[in-house]
Parts: sequence; C-alpha cells; structure tokens
Amino acid sequence: MAVRQLVSIFAVVLVAGIAGCARYKPEPLQSSVVLQRLQAIKLDDVLAEASQSELAEAKSFNPADGLNADEVAAAAIFLNPELKTKRLELGVAAGQVIAAGQWPNPEFDGKLQRGLKNPETAIEANLAFEVLRWQERKGEREAAQANLQAVHFGIAAEEWRVANEAQAAYWDCIGLQAKLGANRAAVEIADLLRNSVKARVERGKDNQFDLNLAEMDRLKLQSESLRTESELASARRKIRELIGLPPEAEVNLQVDGDDPTSLVRDWNLEQLTASLPESARLRSVELQYQVAEGELRAAIARQFPSLKLGPAGDFAFNGNVWTSVLGSLVAFDLPFLHRNGGEILQKRAARDLARAAYTAQLHAARAELAEAVGAARLLEKRLVFEREELLPKANESLQLTQKAFEAGSMDAVALLKAQSSIVDAKTGYYGLLIEHRRTLQAIQRILGRRLDDAAKPSAPGPAGPENKPAQPEQR
Repeated sequence: MAVRQLVSIFAVVLVAGIAGCARYKPEPLQSSVVLQRLQAIKLDDVLAEASQSELAEAKSFNPADGLNADEVAAAAIFLNPELKTKRLELGVAAGQVIAAGQWPNPEFDGKLQRGLKNPETAIEANLAFEVLRWQERKGEREAAQANLQAVHFGIAAEEWRVANEAQAAYWDCIGLQAKLGANRAAVEIADLLRNSVKARVERGKDNQFDLNLAEMDRLKLQSESLRTESELASARRKIRELIGLPPEAEVNLQVDGDDPTSLVRDWNLEQLTASLPESARLRSVELQYQVAEGELRAAIARQFPSLKLGPAGDFAFNGNVWTSVLGSLVAFDLPFLHRNGGEILQKRAARDLARAAYTAQLHAARAELAEAVGAARLLEKRLVFEREELLPKANESLQLTQKAFEAGSMDAVALLKAQSSIVDAKTGYYGLLIEHRRTLQAIQRILGRRLDDAAKPSAPGPAGPENKPAQPEQR
C-alpha cells in the first residue's frame, strides 16, 4: 500500500510540474517574406504604428503635404527596422527580471532497492527546498532591474540618434535644394550673358575669346548643378534608409517656416555640459554600473554555504511487513576549498570597469560637445559676415559691372568674373548653412535633447554611478 501511495504522490508531482509549460512553435525565417514586407513599408504606416503614441508629431503626421523636420524624425522612430530590433531587447530584459525574482524549484530525490535473492525492498524519498543565501536574491533582482532600466535608456538613446540623423539628412536636402536653386538661377543668367556676348561679337564689340569664356562659365555652372543634384539624390536616399522606406519610395519635403541655421545663439557651454549626465546615452551607461553593483552583491552572498531543507522518508518491506521512517533533510556545502573568490574578484573588476566606462563616456561627450559648440560659434560668425558683408558686396559689384557692360565701358571678361564671384559667394554661403545645421544636429545628438530644451535650467539632482538613477520615461 505504501508503494502505491508513493507512486501516486510521484505521479501528482510530475503532472503538476509539467502542467502549464510553454510549448514550442516553430517560426522559420523566410528571406523572401522579409524582403516583401520591407518593400511594402510606406509613410502612411506611421499613423498605424503611432496610434498609441503620445508623440505630438505622430498625431499630426500628414505625409500628403510633405514632411517637415519633426515629421521626418517621427517617421524614422516608428518605421526604422533597426529601432524595432532594438526595442525587442526590452522583452529579454523583462524576462531576466522575472527570472531573477523566481525561487528555485524544489528537488525530489528517490531511490528504490530490491534484493536479488530475497524479497526485501527499500525505498528512499527526499524533497528538498533550496534556501537562498542572504542578499543573493536581492542582488540578482537589483542587477536585473537596473539592466531593464539601462535597456529603456539605451532604446531612447538609439531612437534619438536615428531621429537626429534623419533630421540632419532633411536639412541636407533643404540646403542642397536652396543651393541647386541658386545654381540654376546662375545658369539662366549665364545663358543671358552668353547670348549678350554672342550679339556683341556679331557687332564686332567683343571677340571669340570672350564668347568662349562665357560658354565655359555656363558649362561650369551646369556642372555644379549636376554635382548638387547628385548630392541631393544621395541625401534623399539617406532619408529613405533612416525611415525604413524602399529605395524607390517617394518622399516630399516641406521647408519649415524659419530656418534657425542663420540665427546666432548665446552658447553657454558650462550649462550644456552640466546637462550631459541626463542624456539617455549616459544614463544607460550609468545604469550598467548599477548592474555590476547588483551582480557583485550576489557574488559576495554566494561565498556563504547554501542550504537545502525538506522532508525525507525511508520505507522498507521484508516480505511480510512494511516499515517506514520519516524525518527531515538538511544539506549544505562547506566552503573549505574556496569562498567564491574568483567570481567576487571578477564582479568587483567588472564594477570598476563600469565606473571607468562611465567616466570615459562622460569625458568623451564633454570633449565632443566642446568641439561642436566651438565649431558652431565660428560658423555663426562666418554666416553673419557672409550674409551682411560678402553677399551684399558681391551683388553690388555684379550690378555695377552689368551696368558698365551694358554701357560699353566694361568688357565681357570683367562681367564673367563678377558673375563667377557672386555664384561662388552664394555657393559658399549655402555650404556654410548646411555645415552649420549638421553641427547643430551633432550638438543635439550629444546632448540627447533639443537645444531649446537643453538651454532650460533643470532641477538639481544626483548624477553619476554613485547615485540611484531615475526611472526612464515611457514613450
């Protein structure tokens, strides 16, 4: 009877352990299906992807009237395949938190012995529950929760990077469109100039050399237009890539009302540097230190003996009568050979490494920010000079030369030089605008926020690996 009861108990334990287990469902990766899905992505999908989002740009997203800088960034955030991959890390980190909070399963140990020449039978059964070491489970949970927060901030940092790059590509397109417009206008003027020189050659006032110079000037401008068109096409392809659209997808852009590239800012490098620890990228690195801290706590806890407790029973049958002995099981390891010193040394070094990595990242970000701010200051000075000094003088020189040419007191060579000077000045100015916008985007990428938001004073709070990190905002 005791054997039947024992078998029944074992069967119940086995069924209880199997019940509720997850089942494997194969999902083969088919490259053709993945490619078809990528080819089917369109801008209208942003509305479906952002239906539950609080992002203002996503709620007002309308690709029909063209995309502005914020809408390009929003499209990249919701459609970029790289970001979708990054967000899946959140599920892995959440599973690690659950695993760190679970108690170990109990262990069942059974033994059956039966004599070969006699009817004696002996059964031994033990059920052991592991009692975790002091602080071990707490350290593992702290490490898992810090890793989950680090993943949150890592996703936010990656989203900001992609959105920032998409906006940089947008401003490249806007600047190149303006540059292309100036080049085409210059080509039209060069056509008029060539026709004028040609007429003067027919009247004997200019020679074939002047006409050849006019033709060369016109061809040079056409070549510049072709080069700008190529750069513009490349910038448009970059926007499609960052958004996640097919290479042949049509993307219309609209120009924002006031382009801040021509504004001179009051740069406060000290204030901007102070906001660096609050960027998502540095918060993610900071939380990696918290992960190392929790893992070290768990490793130190594992230097103490582990303990297992549970009921135990011995059952014997001599052929006539069953006898049983019930008791308890106590098992623990003896830390005579080592006290987990190797893992403790490894985790302590990992914590020091995480601290050094945070320091290095903050130093690099501070140096990168100082370099970008310095470049922005110089570019703004150059923009102001060219807008207020160089361009007006070049326009005035061209107008005076045109009047003198029409009056017959100036030859075609002088007019061509004046025309070339104004084209070079405008091309250089638009090139500076593009470079300045790229610098502003680089500063925003380093800060992890908009420049206007970074300029606002923030409430004082702890920062750095020694302090508890704040919870990341959920998008």
